[in-house]
Amino acid sequence: MKKLILLFMNIYCVLGHDGITICKTTQSLKECVKNRRNNIILLTKGIHYTYNLPIPSDTIFIIPKDTIIKVPKDAKLNPKAYGGVANSVISSKGTPEKYLENITIILNGIIDGNKEIHTYKKGGLEGIDWAYVRNSTITGTGKIVNANGDGLDIDASEFNSISNITTELNGGSGVHLGSPRPISSSKLNIFVNVKSNNNGYDFDKNGFDVSWPNPLGAIFINTYANKNNRNYQLKGRNSKVLYSYSKDSKNKDDFSDADEAIINNKNVTNKNILSSKLKILLKRDFKKILGLETPKYLENVNY
Repeated sequence: MKKLILLFMNIYCVLGHDGITICKTTQSLKECVKNRRNNIILLTKGIHYTYNLPIPSDTIFIIPKDTIIKVPKDAKLNPKAYGGVANSVISSKGTPEKYLENITIILNGIIDGNKEIHTYKKGGLEGIDWAYVRNSTITGTGKIVNANGDGLDIDASEFNSISNITTELNGGSGVHLGSPRPISSSKLNIFVNVKSNNNGYDFDKNGFDVSWPNPLGAIFINTYANKNNRNYQLKGRNSKVLYSYSKDSKNKDDFSDADEAIINNKNVTNKNILSSKLKILLKRDFKKILGLETPKYLENVNY
């Protein structure tokens, strides 16, 4: 990682301001990203106050050590975030018709959701929020902390790699693979050497989880979950957690839909015959037969 940062700094020395956009703590980070002259963005050390910061396709976004991106006290969050557009510290959101691609976030600093000030009642907020993103990367030795929602929330995204970062002290899950509405799945996101500590206590969530709409949503390799409300919950069929670690979880891990689970050097695979998705859809259709109301987001979901 040090070699990678040095490489970018060498590029900057050779190309100057035409090679890298430098964003300082004294300027608006949103304006700096919006008005970038090129696709490499480097933040200076210190605290950058912002929220709902969009990172576009074909961008390398570098958050160095001793650099913090933090939600300011006066941020006006969307109070209906979970019923509409989610708040986040930073985000990349494409559409079903046009995915965002080739995003690289090098996180060696800290992304801070400031949940002491911005509680869930003010509007749910994620640390990093990705939707309809593919062929992209998050890597580094830094942390995503103190979001009142999930630390890293990934929806309807595919072929992404996340490595070496830590999620910590988030109210929701540390790493969550969910789904937008209408239901749309993620696939083949790979997590390597990612750590998740002390997450999920505000909403009975997890260190790492994959929700049921995400078959083949994620593969976790050499991940570490420690002291979360629940360290792992894999409800998405065909996900795998390999050669990973679970320690001091408040609630029992759930690998009921995982194809394979090797935790603490033991194979604990215990796959249910009926998937979570199948159970949910059977319940939906049984309610329909009885003339009972069913959730609208399940209307067009097929078996």
